[in-house]
Amino acid sequence: MELAKDPKFKPLIKALLAQRKAAKALAELSASGGGDSAKYQELFGKSRAASQAVGEAVAKAELADSERVAWDSVTSLDDARLEELLAN
Repeated sequence: MELAKDPKFKPLIKALLAQRKAAKALAELSASGGGDSAKYQELFGKSRAASQAVGEAVAKAELADSERVAWDSVTSLDDARLEELLAN
């Protein structure tokens, strides 16, 4: 996890947190009965865009093999731990 404290990971972690937030909003809407179609499509689009942003951030970071291993570990952390990594 020390490697994940590298500033190179901050934009990746921010993108991951944004993606999780968008996915959570979509899941909550679905769990509540889906709401109207327009709202679902809006949240689905935001979730998809956030997922693409994570992929783009990872590609832009040009992670070395050891950094990819660290990133794989980072993606399994909960949001609170991700926020801690951003604060360091």
